[in-house]
Amino acid sequence: MNAVRIKGLTKYFRGRQAAVLRDVDLVVPKGAAAAVIGESGAGKTTLGRVISGLTPFDSGSVEVMGHVLKPGTRGPGKDFFQDVQYLFQHAAMSFNPGFDCNRVVEEPLVVRGGLDRRARRMRAAELLNIVGLDGYGSTKARALSGGQAQRLALARAIAMQPGLLVADEVTAGLDTVLKMAVLNLLRGIMAKQGLTVIFITHEIQLARAFARGCAVLYQGMVMESGPAESVLQNPRHPYTRLLLTASPDMDNPGQKVPAYEPPAITMQGCPFRYNCPVRDQSCEAVPGVHTFDDGSRVRCHHPLHG
Repeated sequence: MNAVRIKGLTKYFRGRQAAVLRDVDLVVPKGAAAAVIGESGAGKTTLGRVISGLTPFDSGSVEVMGHVLKPGTRGPGKDFFQDVQYLFQHAAMSFNPGFDCNRVVEEPLVVRGGLDRRARRMRAAELLNIVGLDGYGSTKARALSGGQAQRLALARAIAMQPGLLVADEVTAGLDTVLKMAVLNLLRGIMAKQGLTVIFITHEIQLARAFARGCAVLYQGMVMESGPAESVLQNPRHPYTRLLLTASPDMDNPGQKVPAYEPPAITMQGCPFRYNCPVRDQSCEAVPGVHTFDDGSRVRCHHPLHG
């Protein structure tokens, strides 16, 4: 069964001629960890917000945790937002800094209902313990470090016992140790609760370490998707290869980053054609999707091999 199934998703923002998301197809199985990667402005956050029911879309079909989302509308209601939770990049901006940690975590429990005040407090303490904030219940949210605030946001999100968690750049701004701590925490919760996680990031190494599936966005179009091992180890799209080449390699201090011009916003043809090393006249048309035996899908006129 699938947690997310998207077909032909397109999203425009007012005042922009080009689509922010363009004919996006995406499937995420239940219980999986899937990464969405790409440079800034690729449409990663918008895709995450559409999946989370926070941003309406213009056309296409979107099914999330058994809920069918309709074009032009946000999430279909309370049940949907219990099943799907969104973690913001700037965690501290997603809750009242004047609340103590207990109250931050108890808020969604009040919305969900079914627990009296004492039971909510006990559940909040349990959730804080799960994310490594045991003993922080009376601490004001504003007193937390960046890593602690992200843990608090995670505790509040899983309080709803969702089936899907969309984590949007949740490791941005954290040091290396804290980044891995957050990923390990997510892994542990996934194992215990059967949670599905969509991990939005621009950090290739984190996507490689965490995800089993991966989708690569460029100018709102999914250029390549499939098993993370295939996409991130043996990519078939020229853009994915450029991303991997540009990713810092600590074992190669003399690494050379390929020349790259900022993308031209266009709805015509392949959006990567201006920087593509294998482009030709056929790239003036929108590329179709090639499907490979390992489940990878590549939107390119000239997919690479080997």
